[in-house]
Amino acid sequence: MSETTPRQRLVATVVLMNGLNDGIEASWKTAEAFVAALELFPRNTAKCPCCEKSVQLCTKHYQLHEPGKLCSGCREDE
Repeated sequence: MSETTPRQRLVATVVLMNGLNDGIEASWKTAEAFVAALELFPRNTAKCPCCEKSVQLCTKHYQLHEPGKLCSGCREDE
């Protein structure tokens, strides 16, 4: 069994944040597209999958965070 990557864990988290309203495969594709868009432009903000807040992608830890704040992984690194 292979270990999951931080990116795969983020996609799975986004799936859970969005809910499985469209089924597993469609929900996974939607989450994959969300993460891929943030990877292209990590400084851009997007609407959080679970609320109305804006989020950015930390490409070092593959975590979402509020603009101007560190992700939890970066906070632990300090």
